[in-house]
Amino acid sequence: MCGICCLFTERNEKDYSDLKHCMEYGQICHRGPDSSNTKEVTISDKHVLTLTGHVLHLRGQLTSQPLQHQNGDLLLWNGEIFGGIQIGEEQNDTDILLQLLTKDASPKHLLKTMATVEGPWSFIYWQNATQTVYFGRDMFGRRSLLWHLPRAVDDVFMLSSVRISDYEFQEVPSVGLFSMHVSSDVVTMTMYPRDEAVWPGTAFLVKSSDPSHFCIPFTLAPNFDFQFDKAQMVPMSIPKLNKQLHCSIRSPSKKISTDANELMTKSELDKDSISSSISKKDDTLEPSGSVNEATAKAESSSVPEVAYIPSSSHTSTGTKKNVNVEILEDIIDPKSYLENVLQTDALMNKLSDQLMEVLLKAVTLRVYNQVDLPRTRNSDVCCQEKQKLHYDDKSSEMCQKASVTKRCSSNNKDCTQIEGYCDKVTCLIDHVHSEKSRNSESDISEKCSSKSAEDNLLPLNVKHTEDCPPDVASPWSESGIVGNARVAVLFSGGIDSAVITALVDKCLPEDEPVDLMNVAFEQKPKSPQKKKGERPKTETTATNWKVPDRVTGYTALQELNPNRKWNFIEVNVSIKELQELRTNHIQHLLYPLESVLDDSIGCAVWFASRGCGILGNTEQVGKAYRSTAKVILCGMGADEQLAGYSRHRGKFMEHGWEGLLEEIEMEVNRISARNLGRDDRIITDHGKESRFPFIDENVVNYLQKLPIQYKADLSLPRGVGEKLLLRLCAMKLGLVKTATFPKRAIQFGSRIAKTENNKEKGSDKCQRLNTK
Repeated sequence: MCGICCLFTERNEKDYSDLKHCMEYGQICHRGPDSSNTKEVTISDKHVLTLTGHVLHLRGQLTSQPLQHQNGDLLLWNGEIFGGIQIGEEQNDTDILLQLLTKDASPKHLLKTMATVEGPWSFIYWQNATQTVYFGRDMFGRRSLLWHLPRAVDDVFMLSSVRISDYEFQEVPSVGLFSMHVSSDVVTMTMYPRDEAVWPGTAFLVKSSDPSHFCIPFTLAPNFDFQFDKAQMVPMSIPKLNKQLHCSIRSPSKKISTDANELMTKSELDKDSISSSISKKDDTLEPSGSVNEATAKAESSSVPEVAYIPSSSHTSTGTKKNVNVEILEDIIDPKSYLENVLQTDALMNKLSDQLMEVLLKAVTLRVYNQVDLPRTRNSDVCCQEKQKLHYDDKSSEMCQKASVTKRCSSNNKDCTQIEGYCDKVTCLIDHVHSEKSRNSESDISEKCSSKSAEDNLLPLNVKHTEDCPPDVASPWSESGIVGNARVAVLFSGGIDSAVITALVDKCLPEDEPVDLMNVAFEQKPKSPQKKKGERPKTETTATNWKVPDRVTGYTALQELNPNRKWNFIEVNVSIKELQELRTNHIQHLLYPLESVLDDSIGCAVWFASRGCGILGNTEQVGKAYRSTAKVILCGMGADEQLAGYSRHRGKFMEHGWEGLLEEIEMEVNRISARNLGRDDRIITDHGKESRFPFIDENVVNYLQKLPIQYKADLSLPRGVGEKLLLRLCAMKLGLVKTATFPKRAIQFGSRIAKTENNKEKGSDKCQRLNTK
């Protein structure tokens, strides 16, 4: 993963040295601590193109960027190739991709090549022969790329992973790829739309609408011409959402095929009932022995009505009376219901096996595509020893010092090891915050009381200006533990992160540790009501961190493989630290997004992915701990595809299955414009890479083809109906309690939404963000 940026300027007397300085040494360099480089290209006598790359080394040989081909082409690549193009174990995907791009200088070749790439990416490519810059993002927008478009002749054109200086940026739309070509005094920018793509949040096809209304809502500079090439489009690799609804009632008297591939194909081609159309044939899937065994069992059994899924006509009127969710909540036990489905419904059993298989492949790709990091078996290695390692590494010295610089804050409960370990969830939480730990925290706080917010943002060997924010140090203690896990998970204990974690356990050797990062925000204790004559009770510090995600996190931890070393990291964030780091640092990463929802989620993910906290389990419970895992697995993307949000249930209540399908289709289409660019900017700021198994192309392909009634049933209560198929997977993975947890968003589970203004709406503009 990398930080990439590009600056296009005119050759004139204007000084751009401050801007270039920020490209090389500003916030963007946090994204690539292993290598930094800049190259300039002279375009005619009037223009200069400056390209800068900061590399986070994760696979193959360390390759500096921009990477230059012998023909003069330059590539800035912020991505991972997980499929579509063959990459050898020791090969670097940046190098392989550049070799492919240089084979043909036509736009058609470039569009076809980029369409074959499976994995997250954004790129900037200078094609020397045609004097053209190509750029864009993958269709899901999993990697950030912002642009600053010129509004005046003397303005600049910029592309960057994060905001540069105080220029105004917008996210580059993921609905197509772009090129920029200079001819004489005119700069021509061309958009190549993705076939069948729609503008996020709308039903308008990109190829049949005016892009200026959606991605360029202002007038460009007079020498900047925008064109729309409908003749050359980027091929789409993901099928449209299957909207077939006639397969919903499954009766034991009808033989239903248990082949999901056949079921998907028939539902797309045949408008008659799937139940009748697929009974002519009963083939099996090939992927693995476990799936074949499940198929064999399914073929010898009928499908009873116990796991009955309502038909379209059952809910199309949209009234709550027809759905009767309130009654079902009283009579359905979630655990018993899911167990019953697995015991009696052969088709759902088979589909859950297939989903687990495709997810396991996605997780495996994301776990193993990284360089073997230096491993130390001495888990008590102190901060000073780690500091030496960083300083001895000349290539990473500039951006790594901040991560080992000492900093004190109110969430630094770190210097005391608590003896004993308790398996009970409540004991685990309470032990971590014993009186001994609180005394240690008090001592540290007194030593640091003279430090200001500015002292916590420690400068490096970089000249800091208002345009180039300083590096952010992590709270740390010299007695703390530097982790040696290669993989970490953003771990709320919800079903999405728990399933990902259980699959990590299946693909990693058992002696490999895994870091589980669980974030909680300080809760101001409520003053207890006292009776007459009673002395007021005081809340203990421990209760401040007992947020819902902490409780579900420990519950899920109890259900994971006990033979693996799971490092459960309690990331505890005080209100003071949240406010300081949001103002001085995080808000610049959130930009250009500015809603209350973006603020809450962005801050929570930033602190969690930093991986600095205290251990909540193992024999070293209570000690300060810092994760050094470069790969962070995230559960984003499951809710959009499997009807996990409360708004999905609302649409289902009002408009039945048809309304639910429309909402899911819109969610998937707009995912590139909603969350993932933000999450990439937030997580990679720590020199780590976010990876999203639920948005793997093969996972999305599978779920897009599968009829909605097999993915979710919102006539069932919360904790059962939403993400029904994934809950069955969780049951099979041993996550019995976790499988029935209702959806809880991170801003509520971590309680960040309760820290400041409880009256805000998620869609409101956040007044705490000041990025203008």
